[in-house]
Amino acid sequence: MKNHEINTLFVCAFRYAIERKTYIAADIAEIIAAYKDQLSAQTKALIKKEIVRNEGGMDGSMKIWDDLFMELSK
Repeated sequence: MKNHEINTLFVCAFRYAIERKTYIAADIAEIIAAYKDQLSAQTKALIKKEIVRNEGGMDGSMKIWDDLFMELSK
């Protein structure tokens, strides 16, 4: 995959997962964190902005997204 394709795929997966109350939120956050070094600064900034906008996601998943926010801030 090309770098821009990876960034697009991760943003789409994130946008899907942040609205869910299922295991997918933790799985996607974990995958994004694992590949953070391959993501562009723009993609990291977009994900962080959307975490703030969504106030950490749905009930019960706030810690997952807060942790991802911190990981992307490193």
